Amino acid sequence: MKKLILISVLACVILAMPLVDIRSQGNTAREVATSAMTSVSIVVPLAARETSQLSFGRFYPGQQGGTITISPQGSASWTSGVQLAASAPSAAIFSISGQGDATFAINLPNGPAILTSTDGTKTMQVNNWVSVPENGDAKVRLAGGAQEVRIGATLNVGSLDQNPKGIYTGSYEVTFGYN
Repeated sequence: MKKLILISVLACVILAMPLVDIRSQGNTAREVATSAMTSVSIVVPLAARETSQLSFGRFYPGQQGGTITISPQGSASWTSGVQLAASAPSAAIFSISGQGDATFAINLPNGPAILTSTDGTKTMQVNNWVSVPENGDAKVRLAGGAQEVRIGATLNVGSLDQNPKGIYTGSYEVTFGYN
């Protein structure tokens, strides 16, 4: 009986051995290792400098007020309620520099800019932003690493009571970013 038990145990051990080998081979076949390359390209930072401010010049608002529009080229137009005085309205001009021949996008303000009187009691809005080159995701090229961007907009003027004489100032944000 001892021989039969010993033979049975040996047979079980011998039969189990290949199963262990097969299982261990199956686990290694599911994993694969490899190596890969990675890289980076560092570019010159994009820079913007305002070389001319957006200016609506000097004017008289009249009884009804109206609008003054400055094109990106710097020409001014106005509605009949506003009378321009002898002044020189101008478009904003930005000098953009960065990586030569790279492209960038121009993003003008989403909403109006508010101009506030020096005493802080009266306001006017600037909106309808336009630029040359064009605003948005248009790919503007930095030919030789430089580009000029010109910006115009419309000033909404109230009546003389709403916007009495004085100086009105405000700011707006323009974003330039590499594509």
